[in-house]
Amino acid sequence: MLPAPAIDEMVDGAGLRPHWRPLLGALSALGEGGLAGRAARLDRAAATRLSRAGSMRPRESAELQILARCLAESRVIAEAAAGPVSFALRAALLASTAPGGAVDELMRLIAGLTESVRDRLTDDMYATFTQSLRSARCDAAGLHDLHALAHAMVGILRFSTAVAGAAAENRVGGGGWLFLELGRRIERAHAVAAEIAFALDQPPPRFEIGLRLALELCDSATTYRSRWLNVLQPAPVLDLVLADQGNPRGLAFQFVAMHTLLDELSDRITPSYFALLPAARTLGMQGLVVGGEAGRLRGAA
Repeated sequence: MLPAPAIDEMVDGAGLRPHWRPLLGALSALGEGGLAGRAARLDRAAATRLSRAGSMRPRESAELQILARCLAESRVIAEAAAGPVSFALRAALLASTAPGGAVDELMRLIAGLTESVRDRLTDDMYATFTQSLRSARCDAAGLHDLHALAHAMVGILRFSTAVAGAAAENRVGGGGWLFLELGRRIERAHAVAAEIAFALDQPPPRFEIGLRLALELCDSATTYRSRWLNVLQPAPVLDLVLADQGNPRGLAFQFVAMHTLLDELSDRITPSYFALLPAARTLGMQGLVVGGEAGRLRGAA
């Protein structure tokens, strides 16, 4: 006799139970904190380089073109502003934090979502979210120069870090947590893949520039230096950002985490979802192969 199926408090035969939908909808959108962190990281990197426009080196100019493509892909700026004209990019970066801009809209959305789940947050968590968010929005208001923009993005990055830390340490590890964590890993995998693709899409003379920027965008420069000092080599860089399963900012880590989460969901999802398990495993293995093979080919070139 087969055991009775486990009862899931979140879903029934018709799907997600109605009383869970508003809460999960709001909590899932709190993942916008991760999107805001990505936008802030790209904004800061571009603003720091643009602020040295009068003395910008060729390497920084090439990096700025890559960053502009990343910003356009993440919808922080318009495609038209991602061209080689620096003053258009400068205006677009400042507009992103102005009322109605992409970064401003993300922060406004996060503020509203935080209030919508107020009854689900402890006083300490609520204070952590609102105080760091209020400080970040205050820093980002009324910016008129790139130095102030770069400084304001630090506040948004701190807010994103505070949200991620508080959520990781205080969420109950049930269905809602799995749902949120899976979404976060998908979002980060998409961001890492897109940014590395732009960084590596360079002619051979500029490939080293792309490698250096890939480390910066994946927040892995310190880890790389601790392993290989300042010797920049294609294979180790690509291994770290694409294939290293222990690098939380790398691509392989996201796929391994997704696979683990889908394994945990296996007793509460329909059979059709099991197709995602080999897909996650395959993508993770492709990351390992691409990291090693691309490094070998580029090193030979």
